[in-house]
Amino acid sequence: MNLSAELTALIEKVKAIVGYFKRSTKAWEKLKKFQIQADKSVKRPLQSVCTRWNSLFYMLERMLEIKEEVNSALSNLDSTALSLSQIEWEICEHVCHILRPCEEVTKEISGQKYVAGSMVIPITTGLISCLENLDSRLYHPTAQCLQQDLISKLKKRFVNLDKSRIFTRAMFLDPRFKLYFEDPTVAENTKQSIIQSVTSLINKEDRKQPIAPAASEEEEQPRPSASSSTFRSIWNHYNKKMQNIQPKGTGQSRAIIEVQRYLEDKIIMPDKNTSPLNWWKEHRNIYPHLYTLAVTTLNTMATSVPCERIFSACGNLINDRRTRLGCRKVQQLMFLNQNTD
Repeated sequence: MNLSAELTALIEKVKAIVGYFKRSTKAWEKLKKFQIQADKSVKRPLQSVCTRWNSLFYMLERMLEIKEEVNSALSNLDSTALSLSQIEWEICEHVCHILRPCEEVTKEISGQKYVAGSMVIPITTGLISCLENLDSRLYHPTAQCLQQDLISKLKKRFVNLDKSRIFTRAMFLDPRFKLYFEDPTVAENTKQSIIQSVTSLINKEDRKQPIAPAASEEEEQPRPSASSSTFRSIWNHYNKKMQNIQPKGTGQSRAIIEVQRYLEDKIIMPDKNTSPLNWWKEHRNIYPHLYTLAVTTLNTMATSVPCERIFSACGNLINDRRTRLGCRKVQQLMFLNQNTD
C-alpha cells in the first residue's frame, strides 16, 4: 500500500510513540496508571509490522482507544515532542474509518473453516463499492488521498478477477451468490461452463448403466408351481416393450433443466449462520449432479493464509525442538494439531 509523504510521516510518528511506551518501563507504568484512573481496561499500544498491513490498522485503532491516556502520559513525562496534534489525531481517525472495511475483508477472506473461495468476487466487489460510498468530504485531504489510492489500486489489481474459472465456478455453485456477477457475459459464460460439466456427468452416468438383456423364451414361460407365475406372465408384454426404451431427453437438456431449477431456487442470505455446504447436503437429491460439482469446487481457498498458518505452526510447535522427526511423523502431528479443538 503506497502512502503519501504526509501520511507516512504521521505513521512513523505514531510508531515512535508506541516504541517509546514499549521500551520505557516508566512510560508504560504512567500509561497504565492513567488507564486505571479512567476506569478502563488496561491496554498496551500495538506496534505495526511491515509484513502485515492490517497491523497498521490495529496500531492506529488502539492508539485512538487510549488517546486521552497517551496524551496525559506524554505530558507528565515531558515528552510532548512525541505528542500528536489535534489534526494528526483526526487524520488517524479518518484513516481508520477508511481501512476498517479492508480489515474486515482481509479477516473474512483468510478463513479456513468455512467456504472462502466463492466469496472472492462478491467480497471484492462489495469492498470497492463500500470505499466509493464513503463520504470523502468528511475526511482530511490526506485521508482522501488514501481513499482514492485504495480504490484505484483495488480496481487495477482485481480487474481480471471475473476471468478466473476457479472463482467464477465456485461463486456460481454457492447458493448465496449464484449469478451475482457485474458482467452479464461472465455470468452467461459461467452458466454454460457449469451446464457442460453437468452434461458430462450425466453422460458418464448413463454409460455406466447397462441396458437389461431381453428375456429368453424359457424365462418368459410361467412356472406352474410358482404362485406368482401368472402375474409375471401378464407383464411379459410390458417388459419386452419397455426394457430398451430410454428417456428422450439428451444429457445436455437434462443438465439445462437441473441448472435452471437451481438458479430459480431461492437464494440464502450470506451471514454467519448459513453454510453453503449444509445447503448442498440438504439439496443433494434435488440437484445430484450440481452437488457433485459443488463438493469438488467449494473447497477452493481464497488465499494462501491457511497454508502459511500451518507452515508457521509446524515451525513453532514441532520442528524447533524436534529436528530429527521424519516427514510422516511430522504430517501426523500436524494433522492432530490442526484437527483437535
